[in-house]
Amino acid sequence: MEISGAARKYKVKKEVIQSILARELICIWAQDAVADTAVTNYYYNRQALEHYMSLSWWKQILFGQPNLLFPEREDSSTGIGQMYAKTSINATNYLKETNINYDNWKKRKVVWFNLRDNNKYSAQMVAKVLCNNAKKEDMSKPTKKEIQNISALYNASTIAKGAAYEKKIYKYNKWFAKYNKYN
Repeated sequence: MEISGAARKYKVKKEVIQSILARELICIWAQDAVADTAVTNYYYNRQALEHYMSLSWWKQILFGQPNLLFPEREDSSTGIGQMYAKTSINATNYLKETNINYDNWKKRKVVWFNLRDNNKYSAQMVAKVLCNNAKKEDMSKPTKKEIQNISALYNASTIAKGAAYEKKIYKYNKWFAKYNKYN
């Protein structure tokens, strides 16, 4: 139901959302646990440093600097949609649903953990990113080329760089269209 509702709300063909989620779930075994751990370390380190800096000078001397966890990384693709927090923030800001500054690590942290831990949120974000890629045009009945273009941009910074991905998504799209026709 979540996918159907998101498809209607963001005027994106349901099968495209399903196709992207299926592709990302097929590849989830390749999800980089090291990258997710590095992002988790990044947020732990920011929080530990902020707490340390809030202490009075004598407590800083008494307790010493916090032990920081490494490696650390600011962002990574995560969750069932394998999406970066930056991509998610850009989409929701473009759709005027939020006005989040990516450089605000506390706000970015909330988005990243939602993407990682909340499948409903992550699935809806796929629809939002596709809507953003389509520049809010109605993609509820897209042409083959439009499906390929918004799919390519989901996975890459340019359509040319996402060419292999767009072909897979279009193939999955045809399968889901047949499936949805009978269900």
